[in-house]
Amino acid sequence: MLAEMRDICLALPEVSEIETFGSPTWQAGRKSFASLWNHEAGPEFSFKADPIESAALLEDERIYVPKYTGHCGWLNLSLGDDPDEVDWDEVADLVVGSYRIQALKRMLAALDARPGPRN
Repeated sequence: MLAEMRDICLALPEVSEIETFGSPTWQAGRKSFASLWNHEAGPEFSFKADPIESAALLEDERIYVPKYTGHCGWLNLSLGDDPDEVDWDEVADLVVGSYRIQALKRMLAALDARPGPRN
């Protein structure tokens, strides 16, 4: 799962990977926009969500408001144990949405200028 997340996140303009609290985290500039966590219940992906879209996202039983970062607009998506069963297009859409919230204008311009489905 880490390889898939890296492929999705590091393809975005000016993204770096760091470790926070023992988990890989991706940043647009200095702002985090995605993390991959290995919880007891299984791997989870954290992302920043638009407040307007949060209510709709929370209707999905796999998505919940995390305890410590939820008040800042973060949500977690449970990925399950089998990477082959993860909908990576869905994850990519959430990653790009989160990136768009955190990225600087020049990063968004670079993202919008490139061809491809994950913009």
